[in-house]
Amino acid sequence: MIAPDLSRRLDKLSARQLRQICAAVCGTAIRQTRLGEPTLNEALAVLHSIEPASQTLRNDAVALAERFDTIYFDLQDAAGERRAAQAQVHEAFFRARAASAVAIAISGLSADIAKEVIYEAVAATDNLAELEDIIHATLGLSHAP
Repeated sequence: MIAPDLSRRLDKLSARQLRQICAAVCGTAIRQTRLGEPTLNEALAVLHSIEPASQTLRNDAVALAERFDTIYFDLQDAAGERRAAQAQVHEAFFRARAASAVAIAISGLSADIAKEVIYEAVAATDNLAELEDIIHATLGLSHAP
């Protein structure tokens, strides 16, 4: 869940501003998780443009996010059986959340979608304060409600 004051601010933003925020937080999540997937890079480029994502790109991004979720769940099971290290599980979780943030971001533009993207990006980076700073800087806002 994101902070209530940030949630209220998102509700008042234009589609262009929401897209800028999604691009910024997704870019941060992808960089921090070191995901170099071409599909995600293409999706980020679309977020930085004014063009909507194609249905093919949306489908590919969702499939990739699902693949990373499967990797995470498989590693989680393996860790329970002591066949994988917790560090691997955490890395897989962060990557799955970053891929999910991008897949959600290119699905459309609304305040609710932006909130979900931010939620996933926070899970991917484990750093709400940094993402809030990025959001505020993107919009040229102060932190005061």
